[in-house]
Amino acid sequence: MKRAIVVLAALSSFAVVAGETKTTELKAETKTTKNGKETTKVEEKTTRDPDGLMNSTTDSAKATREVTHKGDGGVEVKTERMVEHDAPGMKNDTKTKVTTTVEKDAKGNVIKEDVKVKAKN
Repeated sequence: MKRAIVVLAALSSFAVVAGETKTTELKAETKTTKNGKETTKVEEKTTRDPDGLMNSTTDSAKATREVTHKGDGGVEVKTERMVEHDAPGMKNDTKTKVTTTVEKDAKGNVIKEDVKVKAKN
């Protein structure tokens, strides 16, 4: 009986120490040039350490959006998003890059849309 109480006390103290740690960083930046080109960059990084056992997982995402105003009143929007997942062991790592280009005329109608996806597992 004493042995069971000691084991339960040890497990309960381990459960208090071993909690999940989550850290998130976010950076955003917007620039506008004289010729009407707007650039927005966003970076986000999240780190999780389940149970506090030093086997952390990192998720990071970077997004860039460029808006260019054309002389005829149209708009070209280029969006690039890169997502990376880094887990313990190489087989669990992934990288994905999505590039989208949309051209619109002065009335807002989509003239051309191009989406490219590149994934690495």
